[in-house]
Amino acid sequence: MDKIAGFLIIAAFYFVGNALSVALSLPIPSSIVGMLLLLLMLSSGIIPARLVRSGCTALIGIMPLFFIPASMGLINHFETFKTHFFSLIGSTVISTILVLVVVAIVIDRKAKD
Repeated sequence: MDKIAGFLIIAAFYFVGNALSVALSLPIPSSIVGMLLLLLMLSSGIIPARLVRSGCTALIGIMPLFFIPASMGLINHFETFKTHFFSLIGSTVISTILVLVVVAIVIDRKAKD
């Protein structure tokens, strides 16, 4: 039952974010608006984390399933990937290294506090 309640809270914030994004014509995706609102409510303590924890755990458990349609859609663009293979691999490697370095610096600075 906790999973369903957690999922319903997450879904409610998604729909609120969608409504705000449409009503205010925001250039940000509605799902991001909803998750930022949920983060704000969780950070402020208005919504206790225990209410959404089991729902989040359930969604994270099935997250790999969400990548299957996107991966299959890439098959339609095989020629593009073949043409730009080295630039795609290069940008992927460089961006991954950049993210790792930034995360390491942030964690190092936070650990010193």
